[in-house]
Amino acid sequence: MALLDADLISLNEVDRLTKRSGGVDQIAEIAKEAKMYYSFGKAIDFDGGEYGVAFLSRFPILNSQTIQLPSGDAEQRVAFINEVQAPNFDSPIVMITTHLDFTEDHKLQLEQVRAINDLAVANVDVDFKDFTTKIKILAGDFNDTYNGPALQELSRYWNLVKDEDDREMMRTWPASNPMADLDHILTSRGQVWEVKEAQVLEDSEDFVWSNVTDHLPVVATLKLIEQ
Repeated sequence: MALLDADLISLNEVDRLTKRSGGVDQIAEIAKEAKMYYSFGKAIDFDGGEYGVAFLSRFPILNSQTIQLPSGDAEQRVAFINEVQAPNFDSPIVMITTHLDFTEDHKLQLEQVRAINDLAVANVDVDFKDFTTKIKILAGDFNDTYNGPALQELSRYWNLVKDEDDREMMRTWPASNPMADLDHILTSRGQVWEVKEAQVLEDSEDFVWSNVTDHLPVVATLKLIEQ
């Protein structure tokens, strides 16, 4: 995580105390190494422990909540909401981490993104005051490309953070030879952000991402212009 040098980090497919991971609390260990605050959002009980998504922050986490998304008979998916107070911001930042269904028919994905949109406009009860007007960022593995139906549905209330010069270079999966941009960062349309930089980190001589993950990380530098 030190390689990312990020203030806020969303993580998917995290094990907590599972047998397959040797009983390790993965996010706690990562946070300790990175010297960051952390929280874990359980999606399912798995292999003697828990499996889900996680969040790392350079700033203290004020509040967290896990919202179950429509999942039918497939693996349960969640939207994991975290609120932090960053320096020089007049109000807290809300980061929503998610990992959507992977099937190609997109039917379940669309149900899940519509539930996330319901969150955005406060049609779902959450433990956050004035949630609709909060500064909100959405990130995760959407299992859909920037021009796919799930991302198009999200565009009603969210703006995709992207490299304006070459969106096709934002491919993240599979990490060893990326063919699809499945991982995204989006900002609420309630705010105006300047995208200073948006990129996918690739393998280098110093670090080979494909040795530790099947998705390359997406990193963005954002400047809040209008709250």
